[in-house]
Amino acid sequence: MDIIRKIEEGTSENEFLKYAEVMAETHHERWDGMGYPHGLAKENIPLPGRLMAIIDVYDALTNDRPYKRAFSHDVAIDIISAGRGTQFDPAVCDIFIEHEGEFKDIDLSGSSSSSLPSNLTPAIAAVTSESGKKSGYVARMSRYLEIFFDALLEHESYSGIVSTWDKDLFIISAQLHDIGDITVADYILKKADELTKKEFENIESHVEFGLKIIRELKESVEDKSMLYHAEMLVGTHHEKWDGTGYPLGIKDFKIPLQGRIMAIVDVYDALTTDRSHRSKVTHDEAVEAIKNGSGIQFDPGLVEVFVRLNDEFKI
Repeated sequence: MDIIRKIEEGTSENEFLKYAEVMAETHHERWDGMGYPHGLAKENIPLPGRLMAIIDVYDALTNDRPYKRAFSHDVAIDIISAGRGTQFDPAVCDIFIEHEGEFKDIDLSGSSSSSLPSNLTPAIAAVTSESGKKSGYVARMSRYLEIFFDALLEHESYSGIVSTWDKDLFIISAQLHDIGDITVADYILKKADELTKKEFENIESHVEFGLKIIRELKESVEDKSMLYHAEMLVGTHHEKWDGTGYPLGIKDFKIPLQGRIMAIVDVYDALTTDRSHRSKVTHDEAVEAIKNGSGIQFDPGLVEVFVRLNDEFKI
Protein backbone atom coordinates (compact mmCIF):
# COMPACT_ATOMS: atom_id res chain seq x y z
CA MET A 1 0.00 0.00 0.00
CA ASP A 2 2.84 2.42 0.81
CA ILE A 3 4.35 1.60 -2.58
CA ILE A 4 1.10 2.54 -4.33
CA ARG A 5 0.95 5.83 -2.46
CA LYS A 6 4.47 6.68 -3.56
CA ILE A 7 3.50 5.95 -7.16
CA GLU A 8 0.46 8.21 -6.76
CA GLU A 9 2.70 11.03 -5.57
CA GLY A 10 4.76 10.72 -8.74
CA THR A 11 1.94 10.95 -11.28
CA SER A 12 -1.00 13.24 -11.93
CA GLU A 13 -3.04 10.46 -13.58
CA ASN A 14 -3.67 8.38 -10.53
CA GLU A 15 -7.43 7.73 -10.56
CA PHE A 16 -6.99 4.01 -11.14
CA LEU A 17 -4.37 3.90 -8.37
CA LYS A 18 -7.02 4.99 -5.89
CA TYR A 19 -8.82 1.72 -6.56
CA ALA A 20 -5.53 -0.15 -6.25
CA GLU A 21 -4.87 1.48 -2.90
CA VAL A 22 -8.30 0.57 -1.54
CA MET A 23 -8.00 -3.02 -2.77
CA ALA A 24 -4.49 -3.43 -1.39
CA GLU A 25 -5.55 -2.11 2.00
CA THR A 26 -8.88 -3.90 2.46
CA HIS A 27 -8.98 -7.17 0.49
CA HIS A 28 -8.01 -9.13 3.62
CA GLU A 29 -10.83 -7.65 5.68
CA ARG A 30 -13.72 -10.02 6.40
CA TRP A 31 -17.48 -9.46 6.41
CA ASP A 32 -17.63 -10.68 10.04
CA GLY A 33 -14.93 -8.25 11.18
CA MET A 34 -12.31 -10.94 11.78
CA GLY A 35 -9.96 -9.83 9.01
CA TYR A 36 -6.99 -7.47 8.91
CA PRO A 37 -5.40 -4.93 9.05
CA HIS A 38 -8.25 -2.83 10.49
CA GLY A 39 -10.87 -5.39 11.51
CA LEU A 40 -13.52 -3.66 9.39
CA ALA A 41 -16.90 -5.37 9.04
CA LYS A 42 -19.78 -5.47 6.55
CA GLU A 43 -20.35 -2.26 4.56
CA ASN A 44 -17.52 -0.53 6.39
CA ILE A 45 -15.26 -2.50 4.05
CA PRO A 46 -15.04 -0.57 0.77
CA LEU A 47 -16.75 -2.36 -2.11
CA PRO A 48 -13.52 -2.78 -4.14
CA GLY A 49 -12.02 -4.65 -1.18
CA ARG A 50 -15.08 -6.89 -0.86
CA LEU A 51 -14.88 -7.70 -4.57
CA MET A 52 -11.16 -8.40 -4.49
CA ALA A 53 -11.54 -10.63 -1.40
CA ILE A 54 -13.50 -13.20 -3.42
CA ILE A 55 -11.40 -12.89 -6.59
CA ASP A 56 -8.18 -13.25 -4.60
CA VAL A 57 -9.39 -16.36 -2.78
CA TYR A 58 -10.73 -17.95 -5.97
CA ASP A 59 -7.42 -17.41 -7.73
CA ALA A 60 -5.44 -18.72 -4.73
CA LEU A 61 -7.59 -21.84 -4.51
CA THR A 62 -7.46 -22.69 -8.22
CA ASN A 63 -3.70 -22.30 -8.60
CA ASP A 64 -0.73 -24.16 -7.16
CA ARG A 65 0.93 -22.72 -4.10
CA PRO A 66 4.11 -23.86 -2.34
CA TYR A 67 1.96 -25.46 0.39
CA LYS A 68 -0.78 -27.04 -1.76
CA ARG A 69 -1.82 -28.11 -5.23
CA ALA A 70 -4.60 -26.35 -7.11
CA PHE A 71 -8.19 -27.04 -6.09
CA SER A 72 -10.72 -27.79 -8.82
CA HIS A 73 -13.14 -25.05 -9.85
CA ASP A 74 -16.03 -26.89 -8.16
CA VAL A 75 -14.18 -27.23 -4.85
CA ALA A 76 -13.22 -23.54 -4.95
CA ILE A 77 -16.87 -22.61 -5.48
CA ASP A 78 -17.92 -24.80 -2.55
CA ILE A 79 -15.33 -23.18 -0.30
CA ILE A 80 -16.31 -19.64 -1.26
CA SER A 81 -20.01 -20.49 -0.84
CA ALA A 82 -19.25 -21.71 2.67
CA GLY A 83 -17.71 -18.29 3.44
CA ARG A 84 -20.88 -16.38 2.54
CA GLY A 85 -21.77 -14.01 5.37
CA THR A 86 -18.62 -14.78 7.36
CA GLN A 87 -15.62 -14.13 5.16
CA PHE A 88 -17.44 -12.60 2.20
CA ASP A 89 -20.18 -10.02 1.53
CA PRO A 90 -23.33 -12.16 0.99
CA ALA A 91 -24.57 -10.06 -1.93
CA VAL A 92 -21.22 -10.10 -3.71
CA CYS A 93 -20.90 -13.82 -3.02
CA ASP A 94 -24.35 -14.46 -4.53
CA ILE A 95 -23.39 -12.58 -7.70
CA PHE A 96 -20.12 -14.52 -7.93
CA ILE A 97 -21.94 -17.86 -7.56
CA GLU A 98 -24.53 -16.81 -10.14
CA HIS A 99 -21.73 -16.22 -12.67
CA GLU A 100 -19.35 -18.95 -11.53
CA GLY A 101 -19.59 -20.69 -14.89
CA GLU A 102 -17.98 -17.68 -16.54
CA PHE A 103 -14.97 -18.01 -14.23
CA LYS A 104 -14.68 -21.68 -15.08
CA ASP A 105 -14.62 -20.84 -18.79
CA ILE A 106 -11.74 -18.36 -18.50
CA ASP A 107 -8.75 -19.56 -20.54
CA LEU A 108 -6.14 -20.52 -18.00
CA SER A 109 -3.72 -22.14 -20.43
CA GLY A 110 -0.34 -22.33 -18.82
CA SER A 111 -1.79 -22.18 -15.33
CA SER A 112 -1.98 -25.09 -12.94
CA SER A 113 -5.71 -25.03 -12.30
CA SER A 114 -6.16 -28.09 -14.50
CA SER A 115 -3.41 -30.06 -12.77
CA LEU A 116 -5.91 -32.43 -11.17
CA PRO A 117 -7.50 -35.13 -13.30
CA SER A 118 -10.95 -34.01 -14.44
CA ASN A 119 -12.56 -37.28 -13.38
CA LEU A 120 -11.77 -36.72 -9.72
CA THR A 121 -14.78 -35.90 -7.56
CA PRO A 122 -14.59 -32.57 -5.73
CA ALA A 123 -13.95 -34.43 -2.48
CA ILE A 124 -11.00 -36.41 -3.83
CA ALA A 125 -9.67 -33.27 -5.50
CA ALA A 126 -9.77 -31.47 -2.17
CA VAL A 127 -7.82 -34.21 -0.44
CA THR A 128 -5.23 -34.39 -3.20
CA SER A 129 -4.80 -30.63 -3.28
CA GLU A 130 -4.56 -30.17 0.45
CA SER A 131 -2.02 -32.97 0.79
CA GLY A 132 0.88 -30.86 -0.42
CA LYS A 133 0.57 -28.04 2.06
CA LYS A 134 3.64 -28.94 4.13
CA SER A 135 6.76 -30.82 3.16
CA GLY A 136 6.54 -34.36 4.56
CA TYR A 137 3.35 -33.58 6.46
CA VAL A 138 1.08 -36.08 4.74
CA ALA A 139 3.64 -38.88 4.90
CA ARG A 140 4.11 -38.33 8.63
CA MET A 141 0.42 -38.10 9.46
CA SER A 142 -0.42 -41.13 7.35
CA ARG A 143 2.23 -43.18 9.13
CA TYR A 144 1.11 -42.06 12.60
CA LEU A 145 -2.50 -42.90 11.83
CA GLU A 146 -1.57 -46.27 10.36
CA ILE A 147 0.29 -47.14 13.57
CA PHE A 148 -2.73 -46.20 15.65
CA PHE A 149 -5.20 -47.96 13.36
CA ASP A 150 -3.31 -51.27 13.39
CA ALA A 151 -2.85 -51.16 17.17
CA LEU A 152 -6.51 -50.36 17.86
CA LEU A 153 -7.65 -53.28 15.71
CA GLU A 154 -6.07 -55.50 18.37
CA HIS A 155 -7.29 -53.46 21.35
CA GLU A 156 -10.23 -54.81 23.35
CA SER A 157 -11.80 -51.40 23.94
CA TYR A 158 -11.45 -49.96 20.43
CA SER A 159 -11.42 -52.86 17.96
CA GLY A 160 -15.21 -53.02 17.73
CA ILE A 161 -15.33 -49.51 16.23
CA VAL A 162 -12.11 -49.48 14.24
CA SER A 163 -12.84 -52.83 12.57
CA THR A 164 -15.82 -51.20 10.84
CA TRP A 165 -13.64 -48.52 9.20
CA ASP A 166 -11.94 -48.69 5.83
CA LYS A 167 -8.32 -48.03 6.73
CA ASP A 168 -7.38 -46.26 3.51
CA LEU A 169 -10.44 -44.02 3.61
CA PHE A 170 -9.77 -43.09 7.22
CA ILE A 171 -6.16 -42.13 6.53
CA ILE A 172 -6.86 -40.10 3.39
CA SER A 173 -9.81 -38.37 5.11
CA ALA A 174 -7.47 -37.24 7.86
CA GLN A 175 -5.63 -35.05 5.36
CA LEU A 176 -8.64 -32.73 5.51
CA HIS A 177 -8.76 -32.33 9.28
CA ASP A 178 -7.42 -28.75 9.19
CA ILE A 179 -8.85 -27.67 5.83
CA GLY A 180 -10.50 -24.72 7.57
CA ASP A 181 -7.04 -23.20 8.06
CA ILE A 182 -7.35 -21.68 4.59
CA THR A 183 -9.66 -19.07 6.12
CA VAL A 184 -7.14 -17.99 8.77
CA ALA A 185 -4.89 -15.07 7.84
CA ASP A 186 -1.31 -16.10 7.16
CA TYR A 187 0.04 -13.51 9.56
CA ILE A 188 -1.89 -15.19 12.39
CA LEU A 189 -0.76 -18.71 11.49
CA LYS A 190 2.85 -17.52 11.28
CA LYS A 191 2.80 -15.11 14.23
CA ALA A 192 5.70 -15.62 16.60
CA ASP A 193 4.26 -13.54 19.46
CA GLU A 194 1.32 -14.36 21.71
CA LEU A 195 -2.02 -14.24 19.93
CA THR A 196 -4.61 -11.64 20.86
CA LYS A 197 -8.09 -12.77 21.90
CA LYS A 198 -9.46 -11.79 18.49
CA GLU A 199 -6.68 -13.66 16.67
CA PHE A 200 -7.29 -16.80 18.73
CA GLU A 201 -11.01 -16.59 17.96
CA ASN A 202 -10.07 -16.35 14.29
CA ILE A 203 -8.04 -19.55 14.61
CA GLU A 204 -10.86 -21.33 16.43
CA SER A 205 -13.24 -20.39 13.61
CA HIS A 206 -11.31 -22.68 11.24
CA VAL A 207 -13.19 -25.66 12.65
CA GLU A 208 -16.62 -24.23 11.84
CA PHE A 209 -15.50 -23.18 8.36
CA GLY A 210 -13.87 -26.56 7.75
CA LEU A 211 -17.15 -28.27 8.62
CA LYS A 212 -18.97 -26.02 6.17
CA ILE A 213 -16.56 -27.06 3.43
CA ILE A 214 -16.95 -30.77 4.19
CA ARG A 215 -20.75 -30.51 4.31
CA GLU A 216 -20.81 -28.62 1.02
CA LEU A 217 -18.68 -31.37 -0.50
CA LYS A 218 -21.00 -34.08 0.87
CA GLU A 219 -23.87 -32.53 -1.05
CA SER A 220 -21.94 -32.67 -4.32
CA VAL A 221 -20.76 -36.30 -4.30
CA GLU A 222 -22.58 -39.61 -4.47
CA ASP A 223 -20.12 -41.63 -2.39
CA LYS A 224 -20.02 -39.90 0.99
CA SER A 225 -18.05 -42.63 2.80
CA MET A 226 -14.74 -40.77 2.72
CA LEU A 227 -16.31 -37.58 4.01
CA TYR A 228 -17.86 -39.38 6.99
CA HIS A 229 -14.45 -39.61 8.67
CA ALA A 230 -13.45 -36.17 7.44
CA GLU A 231 -16.46 -34.56 9.13
CA MET A 232 -15.66 -36.26 12.44
CA LEU A 233 -11.98 -35.33 12.21
CA VAL A 234 -12.54 -31.70 11.22
CA GLY A 235 -15.21 -31.09 13.83
CA THR A 236 -13.77 -32.79 16.90
CA HIS A 237 -9.97 -32.96 16.89
CA HIS A 238 -9.77 -29.82 19.05
CA GLU A 239 -12.15 -31.18 21.68
CA LYS A 240 -10.58 -32.23 24.99
CA TRP A 241 -11.23 -35.24 27.19
CA ASP A 242 -12.12 -32.94 30.11
CA GLY A 243 -14.62 -30.90 28.07
CA THR A 244 -12.58 -27.69 27.80
CA GLY A 245 -11.91 -27.93 24.06
CA TYR A 246 -13.77 -26.42 21.12
CA PRO A 247 -16.03 -25.89 19.25
CA LEU A 248 -18.65 -27.88 21.21
CA GLY A 249 -16.99 -28.45 24.57
CA ILE A 250 -17.93 -32.14 24.54
CA LYS A 251 -15.94 -34.55 26.67
CA ASP A 252 -14.72 -38.13 27.15
CA PHE A 253 -16.51 -40.73 25.02
CA LYS A 254 -18.90 -38.15 23.58
CA ILE A 255 -15.96 -37.11 21.39
CA PRO A 256 -15.93 -39.39 18.31
CA LEU A 257 -13.00 -41.80 18.27
CA GLN A 258 -11.67 -40.21 15.07
CA GLY A 259 -11.29 -36.88 16.86
CA ARG A 260 -9.67 -38.45 19.91
CA ILE A 261 -7.08 -40.20 17.75
CA MET A 262 -6.34 -37.09 15.69
CA ALA A 263 -5.98 -34.98 18.84
CA ILE A 264 -2.91 -37.01 19.86
CA VAL A 265 -1.45 -37.35 16.37
CA ASP A 266 -1.91 -33.65 15.63
CA VAL A 267 -0.26 -32.53 18.87
CA TYR A 268 2.64 -34.96 18.46
CA ASP A 269 3.35 -33.68 14.95
CA ALA A 270 3.03 -30.06 16.05
CA LEU A 271 5.44 -30.57 18.92
CA THR A 272 8.07 -32.39 16.87
CA THR A 273 8.18 -29.92 13.97
CA ASP A 274 9.28 -26.29 13.96
CA ARG A 275 6.62 -23.61 14.28
CA SER A 276 6.84 -19.85 13.82
CA HIS A 277 6.43 -19.28 17.56
CA ARG A 278 8.80 -22.00 18.80
CA SER A 279 11.36 -24.61 17.86
CA LYS A 280 10.47 -28.30 17.77
CA VAL A 281 10.97 -30.47 20.84
CA THR A 282 12.51 -33.93 20.99
CA HIS A 283 10.52 -37.10 20.57
CA ASP A 284 10.88 -37.92 24.26
CA GLU A 285 9.70 -34.45 25.29
CA ALA A 286 6.66 -34.78 23.03
CA VAL A 287 5.81 -38.18 24.50
CA GLU A 288 6.08 -36.75 28.01
CA ALA A 289 3.79 -33.84 27.10
CA ILE A 290 1.15 -36.23 25.76
CA LYS A 291 1.43 -38.42 28.86
CA ASN A 292 0.86 -35.32 31.00
CA GLY A 293 -2.29 -34.61 29.00
CA SER A 294 -3.83 -38.02 29.70
CA GLY A 295 -7.29 -37.63 31.17
CA ILE A 296 -7.19 -33.87 30.60
CA GLN A 297 -6.64 -33.22 26.92
CA PHE A 298 -6.49 -36.80 25.67
CA ASP A 299 -8.35 -40.10 25.97
CA PRO A 300 -6.37 -42.03 28.65
CA GLY A 301 -6.79 -45.33 26.81
CA LEU A 302 -5.39 -43.89 23.58
CA VAL A 303 -2.49 -42.32 25.48
CA GLU A 304 -1.61 -45.78 26.83
CA VAL A 305 -1.57 -47.13 23.28
CA PHE A 306 0.55 -44.19 22.08
CA VAL A 307 3.08 -44.57 24.91
CA ARG A 308 3.39 -48.31 24.34
CA LEU A 309 4.09 -47.77 20.64
CA ASN A 310 5.86 -44.43 20.82
CA ASP A 311 9.14 -45.69 19.34
CA GLU A 312 7.31 -46.38 16.08
CA PHE A 313 6.51 -42.65 15.84
CA LYS A 314 10.20 -41.83 15.45
CA ILE A 315 10.15 -41.39 11.68
